[in-house]
Amino acid sequence: MKFGLVGRTAACLVVCFGTVAGAGAALADGAYHHMPTGITADSKLIIFQSWERQQSGKNVSQLFSIKADGTGLKRALQLGVNEGWPSFTKDGKRAVLFSRLELGGRAELFLLDLAEANNLGEFSTITRLTFGEDSDFFPSWSPDESQIVFYGHRSGEAQIYVMDADGSNVRDLSKPRKKSWFIYQYVNIEVYNKF
Repeated sequence: MKFGLVGRTAACLVVCFGTVAGAGAALADGAYHHMPTGITADSKLIIFQSWERQQSGKNVSQLFSIKADGTGLKRALQLGVNEGWPSFTKDGKRAVLFSRLELGGRAELFLLDLAEANNLGEFSTITRLTFGEDSDFFPSWSPDESQIVFYGHRSGEAQIYVMDADGSNVRDLSKPRKKSWFIYQYVNIEVYNKF
């Protein structure tokens, strides 16, 4: 299997949900849901979204990091609202993630050149990669880190796309159209066979 993050993601689910419950004081007072969204390239930090319902009724997430042993809880990044799903390069010096710049806005993909490897809070440059008509989510690097695969709604349906690491040459890999529930299976089985 060419998709190497699956095992690390499974570990993230177990560790993150087991440790965050005891660390609630550092999270937002109204936090009601925590979702693991990534793990750093050195496997030392788990990144997760902490969701909070605003007085307006809208949901907002913040990114936090925590060590695998449950210590070191801190805010990982504040780029916009509802940011998440960071994917790190092998050396930990770059990360791609999605963020909504404003409440109710579209989710777009951003590339961060990190000043310190594996530290989302310290970046030297940030580049917006997508400018879609609808939201783009869940980016992941190709094995050679020259391309990024992501989930988007550009055609009005949830589909899988791939683009070059600089945001150019966006292509829809989901043709012929499949139902949305099939997308996740499609990523794990098929996408990296196309690189």
